[in-house]
Amino acid sequence: WVTETNCYWESTAPHPSSQEQCLRITGQKLTHGMGSIAKMDMIGDIERYSWWTTWNKQIKPNYLTYKSGQLTPIGKAYLDPHSTDPNICDYPGARINASQAAIDGAELIYCDST
Repeated sequence: WVTETNCYWESTAPHPSSQEQCLRITGQKLTHGMGSIAKMDMIGDIERYSWWTTWNKQIKPNYLTYKSGQLTPIGKAYLDPHSTDPNICDYPGARINASQAAIDGAELIYCDST
């Protein structure tokens, strides 16, 4: 297990946006190699990892979904970290505030180790 990973704390002034974190996870940002989640997927000794945190009102751009349930750029990258689609990290529309994010309607999915 690798627990509590994210790209939020790589810088604090300002913290990276959801779009920026998506670019880092998928390796579409040249400074981040192949991307942290993509790399962990390829390491045989890592069976599972978790995103920290899926929701926290103090960590505004770190959500996996919007209040509507639509995936954020981070959520899309978390589900498809090997994506080479240049549009995966795009926002679906206007950038939203943390007050629009929600944890209700979430579904826990268990995946067998690979």
